[in-house]
Amino acid sequence: MVDKPVQVVRPDPDPTLLTTENLRREIGNLKDQVDTRLDLNDEAIKLVRIATDKAVIDVHKLITANIETLSSVTAQRFESIATQFLERDKRTEQLSLADKTAIAAALQAQKEAAGAQNESNAASVLKQEAAFTKLLDQTQALFQTSMSALTTQLNDLKSRLDTGEGQTKGKGDIWSFIIAGAGILIAVAALFVRR
Repeated sequence: MVDKPVQVVRPDPDPTLLTTENLRREIGNLKDQVDTRLDLNDEAIKLVRIATDKAVIDVHKLITANIETLSSVTAQRFESIATQFLERDKRTEQLSLADKTAIAAALQAQKEAAGAQNESNAASVLKQEAAFTKLLDQTQALFQTSMSALTTQLNDLKSRLDTGEGQTKGKGDIWSFIIAGAGILIAVAALFVRR
């Protein structure tokens, strides 16, 4: 018996072609969705950067205002000392009319008082400078720690986005990071206000 060749009958329209077309269309739709999500994630990262930059500027303004306040207080204290010296000089001129012994005793007492006042003022200024320097160091350390934590979180978020992890959860995480960053900056600002 001779085998007849098997004839393959394909229906019209060919389902293989329709399946291929459907797959191509779905792949295109999926690419569009991924591109849209990546664009949204890029926009969210830009917003986080803008918020962080604004917070840094606000902290800088706050530090500058504190420095200006301390400069003003220091200037007022030096003006007060200058006024005290002027008043001392006037008293010294008035005492020159009195007895030399009384003048010598009064001048000696005034010199000692002025020396003690100068030492006290110098010590006070040194303490204020040390306290302010310590405050700046603490603020800088806190700010650096906060920025490092925020950078770590942003890098973690980037790596998640790069691997496609957490597509639906990522949007909530971005807002969490923004709110956490704002909270950290408010805490830093509150430190300045308390001081």
